Amino acid sequence: MNIAVITNSTSYETRSEQVAEFLTRQGHKVTRIESDFIHREKIKGRPASEGHIYISTIPYYKNLSLTRLYSHYNFAQKVSNLLESAEMDLIYVLVPANSLAYFMKKYKQRHKVKVILDIIDLWPESLPISRIKNFWPMQWWRDLRNKSLCDVDLIMTECKLYQKILKPYIGKTKMVNLYWPRGGETELTVFKKDDDYIHLCYLGSINHIIDIDFIIKLLREINDKKRVWLHIIGDGERKEELLEKLNIKQLEYTYHGTIYDERCKREIFSLMAAK
Repeated sequence: MNIAVITNSTSYETRSEQVAEFLTRQGHKVTRIESDFIHREKIKGRPASEGHIYISTIPYYKNLSLTRLYSHYNFAQKVSNLLESAEMDLIYVLVPANSLAYFMKKYKQRHKVKVILDIIDLWPESLPISRIKNFWPMQWWRDLRNKSLCDVDLIMTECKLYQKILKPYIGKTKMVNLYWPRGGETELTVFKKDDDYIHLCYLGSINHIIDIDFIIKLLREINDKKRVWLHIIGDGERKEELLEKLNIKQLEYTYHGTIYDERCKREIFSLMAAK
């Protein structure tokens, strides 16, 4: 079969690449359709790579913004237009962006093609700001995904919780769970005992969807029982806010920066007790 594997986020490409590699091993011809915009660094430009098509994507500089929503919508439009001149048998698309679900549903209605939606995250449900989730822009954003679910051939979810949330919208579409795959061998992390501190690590993006106030509250309550040391691996637009609040509350921490190498992360985990 001719298969397109589509994602607009470089953060999801680990999963999309592994899916593409699996399908290629089965003898299918796979084209990866991805964005030329690098989400974490907020820059455009990707080196040419065989089997990849990079869509020119409108840049955005805030993770929570109307510009980002429009960028996703425009990306999905361009993908749909690109596929009009292609003869695909299967479309495998990672969601978010919710607009990709909508445009691939419309594409399926015009062509004899199978569509699989791989639900990696739920937007806007993941937003920590509950008071805005029912505003009409958020409802429109949610509906782009939900009203497309019953018109595709298969839904895959990154965790079973998503299945419970999406079940009312899927109709007769089959839904299965596919956990995030990890490449390479798993190595044991050896932790050192520290009688003076409890060591915790925050690993990931420091963005709008994390609850910094709750993190601070949790650390303070632990600190009342035993001194706590927080290790931070990651970056994001709210990094300075997190560090400032840690300083204000006189909580001890080490900021390690952004680290992608798994071996380096394991070294930090193993050496946390040495601060």
